[in-house]
Amino acid sequence: MKKFYLLFLLMGFSLCGFAQSYDYLTLRTADGTEKSLGIDGLRITFADGKLLAANGKEEAQVALADMACMFFATAPTAIESLTAADAAGLRVQISGGRLLTNAPAGSDVRVYTLDGRLAPTRGLSSGAYLVRVNGRTFKVVAQ
Repeated sequence: MKKFYLLFLLMGFSLCGFAQSYDYLTLRTADGTEKSLGIDGLRITFADGKLLAANGKEEAQVALADMACMFFATAPTAIESLTAADAAGLRVQISGGRLLTNAPAGSDVRVYTLDGRLAPTRGLSSGAYLVRVNGRTFKVVAQ
């Protein structure tokens, strides 16, 4: 009888697993643009070569040919495009590993990694960076 209970206990533990709670579906296109949607009420449909994801509050539509990946995440992303711009027309972009901006000559321009380290303005590898230009901060993606 003890063997039966032991076997039953072992089977019960083997069926238990750890589940992680995800709150967002993130869609990433080939150009690096990301869009996150809350998963409450999320519906995903495919039509005419496009993926449409909607949750009743917001929606995202991506051509399947442009889709790089989609994944579930615990936090949303806010990467809207590879070029950042503000209301005054100041533009910041990373292309070919170099920082490009239309800031006036003599501007205070600094590039930081997401963990806060100062980075050079040339030789930037793929990833996200924070660029500070004359007191304004931009989130920019380098590919």
